[in-house]
Amino acid sequence: AVAEIRKLLNQPHLKIASPASLEADWRVRSLKLSPFGANAYPFFPCRIFPEDDALTFQKSKGSQRRHGLLGRSGESQFLFLGASYHEGDPLPAYSAWIDQPTEADREHDSAGHLYKIGPDHLLILFAPKNHRTEIYELMR
Repeated sequence: AVAEIRKLLNQPHLKIASPASLEADWRVRSLKLSPFGANAYPFFPCRIFPEDDALTFQKSKGSQRRHGLLGRSGESQFLFLGASYHEGDPLPAYSAWIDQPTEADREHDSAGHLYKIGPDHLLILFAPKNHRTEIYELMR
């Protein structure tokens, strides 16, 4: 998994033409780094779609899931703000969007940057949490 992660991280970040160019059904896999090693997980379906005035990312299959908003933060990147959760849990929101968030709400927070690394190939690099780093690789 370490070699796969290095290869992905060394890809150039390409210009993202428009938010609409991200809208699609995708396949996503998680790559995780921790003090205990590196793991690559299988691909699951996910999607990026417009919702109200925002672009939404949703991975709702598999035991570990994520949901959040994507907003342009540069010519070649989008900011992801959302929450992670487990199968069977109610869909959480990013804690800053909750009137009086609890520590439990903050535990679900997830933030990262989305990059295009090739035609129909994206990465989301999530902020480290509890000494662990997670990367999503998306492919159409």
